[in-house]
Amino acid sequence: MEHLTTNTSADSNSSKGSHASASQDMNQFEGIAQLGALDSAAISSVQQYQHTKISLIKLLKRIIFIVIGSVLMGVGLELFLVPNQITDGGVTGISIILSYVTSVPLGVFLFLLNLPFLIIGYKQIGKTFALSTLLGVLVMSLSTTLLHDVSAFTENTFLAAV
Repeated sequence: MEHLTTNTSADSNSSKGSHASASQDMNQFEGIAQLGALDSAAISSVQQYQHTKISLIKLLKRIIFIVIGSVLMGVGLELFLVPNQITDGGVTGISIILSYVTSVPLGVFLFLLNLPFLIIGYKQIGKTFALSTLLGVLVMSLSTTLLHDVSAFTENTFLAAV
């Protein structure tokens, strides 16, 4: 009989242990659910930040800096790299090589090869990013086309590479 009583108390302890374990599991699930709520709240705040309208002054600053950077890129390409037959990396380097091989202006290839990335950026990141990038690519393409006939700043390849 004592053996039966011992088993019964062991069974009740085991059932209490499994009940406590189930309670801990539920607490873990609640914790995970709370993390999910935090993640969605964080995502919501990021989306809210991304979709807030910026002031006219910030927009003008952004446009001015994009234009300045794109013109400087065009100057660097047409006055330093291209005349000294130095290639860059990425889409710009491919554009330089294609322009050299086909004699089509560099700006055409810069624009055409960046189009797929503009489309992907629009779909993945958003309209503001795509429009900012489009402005930069257009100004860079235009500046390289306009500066194509300007003579090289230096004929020294090492200086041009720096």
